[in-house]
Amino acid sequence: MPLREQLDRWTAAGLIAAEQASRIRAYETARSVAASAERRGFRGVGRTQAEPSTADRGDVPPLQEITATEVVAYLGAIVVLVGISFLVATQYQQLGAAGRDVIFALVAAAGLGCGFLMDGRSDRPAARRARAAGYFLGSIAFFALVSQVFVDARLLTTTYHYSSFYTSDNPAGDILAGAVAAAVLAAGLLWRARAGLLAFAFSGFVYTAIGAFESWQAPPQPDPWLGLLPYLLGAALLVAFSELLVRRNSAGWAVEVLRFMAVLAPVTSALGFSYLIGVPFEGLAGALALGALAAAMVRKSGGYVISGGLGLFSVVMEVGFRHFAQTLGYPVLLIASGLLLLAIAIAMVRVLPRLRGSGGSSHLGGDGVDLGQEHG
Repeated sequence: MPLREQLDRWTAAGLIAAEQASRIRAYETARSVAASAERRGFRGVGRTQAEPSTADRGDVPPLQEITATEVVAYLGAIVVLVGISFLVATQYQQLGAAGRDVIFALVAAAGLGCGFLMDGRSDRPAARRARAAGYFLGSIAFFALVSQVFVDARLLTTTYHYSSFYTSDNPAGDILAGAVAAAVLAAGLLWRARAGLLAFAFSGFVYTAIGAFESWQAPPQPDPWLGLLPYLLGAALLVAFSELLVRRNSAGWAVEVLRFMAVLAPVTSALGFSYLIGVPFEGLAGALALGALAAAMVRKSGGYVISGGLGLFSVVMEVGFRHFAQTLGYPVLLIASGLLLLAIAIAMVRVLPRLRGSGGSSHLGGDGVDLGQEHG
């Protein structure tokens, strides 16, 4: 009988705990990978018995199974999101306030109920990914529900009087309320499920709340530094949450998604202010990108690597288009930047394996980026 079936049978009988079964699967898989690598002549490839970091983290080997359960769950979440978006967009007035609220409430209850009903039923990665799909759908619908209730009641709606003949309503405050409520819900679900999909939702709600807050100001904040500050604070919140998950022995997509979003949004915002307003924020954006690459070395994080690389590339493109678009310096700058990125990649491949040997969990191996084990 295969080891997985034996572990499932022992877990169901109460002989071993689900966490113990997970660690046994991780250990046996790591051992078989190392043995296979040695048979192929690549000694040192993969984790060996002397490197217990995978088992100690409680990770499950990635993509061991893709079951019908998670496929149906993801398809169901996607179909519901498309369907509700199409229905509300085409029948907004016909549904009325009560109809819209009922639809959003039903979808939120269905998504959250799906996640809670599957919660704790299985320790398999596929089951955790299916649970995350329900939670993700529920959090999106909850955001729409709270925002719609506030919009219909005009609780935080502001009115701009451009002249005696023209006024305009601004529902940014109502959207802010929905985003804050959904961010709190998503944070709780993320802490419970530790899934990358929920980390993405939580990050999206945080930055949506920041954007809505800045749009809600009347008049908008003229100081670009004060306009960028909320994005930096939001990034700090995501970094702090990722470190809390690490302390909870949660390694994988959730941590890396939070780190990726923590860097990419502030860099993009800084470049946006630089392009639209003309403030010299390219240096700040470049410093954030380089800081992410440095954090990747310290924290051995794939999320920081990808966001730092994308941010540095965006800074190079912005600087080139604004200052060197019609000169020979622009292609030279691109070539130099590309060589710099290649040098960073070489340094990661050569240095990070040595850093791994000093202890601690790693999400960035010697062969490149390993974003983690829990593909939630």
